Amino acid sequence: MAFETSFAKAAHNAINQLVSNPLPIKPATFSRMVDRLVSGISIPFEGEPLKGLQVMGPMESRCLDFNNLIVLSCNEGVFPRKSVSSSFIPAELRVGFGLPSYDHQDEMWAYYFYRMIARAKEVWLLYDNRTEGLKKGEESRFIKQLRYHLGADITDWTEHIDAKLLAETADKTEEDKVEADRGNDDEVVKSAEDLAAIKELVLSASSLETYVACPMKFYFSKILGLEAPAEVSEYLDGSSLGTIFHSTMEALYTSDDAMKPGGVISKPTVPHEITLGYLKDWLNRKEEIRQKVKSLICEELKVPEVTGRNLVMADVICQYVVNTLNADVAYLEEKQASCFRILSLEHYFCMDFLDVKISGLIDRVDQVEGGPVRVVDYKTGSDNPDCLGLTEEKVDLPFTDYRNKAAIQFFLYDEAALHASSQKGGELFPSSREQLVNTMYVPFRLSGKSVPVDYDIRLSFADAMKKKLQDIIADLQDPAKPFVRTEDENTCQFCDFKSICGR
Repeated sequence: MAFETSFAKAAHNAINQLVSNPLPIKPATFSRMVDRLVSGISIPFEGEPLKGLQVMGPMESRCLDFNNLIVLSCNEGVFPRKSVSSSFIPAELRVGFGLPSYDHQDEMWAYYFYRMIARAKEVWLLYDNRTEGLKKGEESRFIKQLRYHLGADITDWTEHIDAKLLAETADKTEEDKVEADRGNDDEVVKSAEDLAAIKELVLSASSLETYVACPMKFYFSKILGLEAPAEVSEYLDGSSLGTIFHSTMEALYTSDDAMKPGGVISKPTVPHEITLGYLKDWLNRKEEIRQKVKSLICEELKVPEVTGRNLVMADVICQYVVNTLNADVAYLEEKQASCFRILSLEHYFCMDFLDVKISGLIDRVDQVEGGPVRVVDYKTGSDNPDCLGLTEEKVDLPFTDYRNKAAIQFFLYDEAALHASSQKGGELFPSSREQLVNTMYVPFRLSGKSVPVDYDIRLSFADAMKKKLQDIIADLQDPAKPFVRTEDENTCQFCDFKSICGR
């Protein structure tokens, strides 16, 4: 008890040093600083040398013999300890002038170990085989030497500790018990606060997909508002690549000024025409497209210039833009039209739908004279445009199926376009579904003179999809339906919350 009290006192003193100097830092930073302070605390162990268990360091054991010996933390990098003394003297000069070197340190640790076990009747070498973060879980080189070099008779034992079971059997505070009453590890019962939060939510196609795929993930992200830690990267990832491509296409269909490096992408006057000549002109100005892409990458990553792997990513985005321009040229030539009208670019909508609010962003709405209104969406992933050719019989596909994911997105886009037509200033949008078609641009699938295919979501399919959405929203708002974990563990592989949901 005295040992624990001494440690608590030392930890209290260390934390007081931090508290006494208040800094304007976030809680996460404060937690890391506390961890750094507490991890460096060491308490001297005091024991009676003539009885009981004795704990000592390797140096203290040099002149002693033992019957029973337990060596703790026998991991490589811990025993022998991997430490490099701060010195400006290179290793070669240390050897040349006879100064202690790293080899000398290894030899000293080897002497400590073999002198320690020399006369012991029973030796236990304990090590942690978990691989977490920078911990490799590798056994010490001394264990390998005993087993493979000296041929010692070693018996291996592995002890498994169920941390989850320990947490469940640990004493809980009253607050923990109240929270536990809401459900077990596999489900969370909806509280009054949860139901109130659900009524205030603004849903999107992706959030509905999340709820169907794993209600527990929806609970963590939308109800509790948890987010994955922001990662700072010097390279573009898939999400950033999509953002740059969308911004470039928005600028290109806005004006020449918007395509200048650093040019502001303002909302264009709608409707405005994009002519066949304009598209072909930009196909001959690929270097200007490249400069625009590079400037957007610099803004996205907060870097002064594009270098390394980002140069390759810039080339990929430029090729995506060129493929899209070629597809628009091929589309106009097939329709024997000289231009199409841009009715909307990056159109944000938020509408009341089935007693909830639905929001989203439509990349582009355009129309060839005399033709239907096209709702266009750019996809820089591995989507397949053929997924839009669905019939009402396919509405019962798993909601996480890539075909239904795209179909539900375009269904909501169409509903938003029809909703906009009834609003003030919405005359550009059609008032009936028969006047709408959906087009998906997947740049890496477009090549040469590929012509994007227009799909119309049939009224029968739309009615079936609406009914399915009604069931999903009713399930979400039902107090008797708890938030449960998905049964498909493949969904958990890349989930941001798998460490806290128990998977």
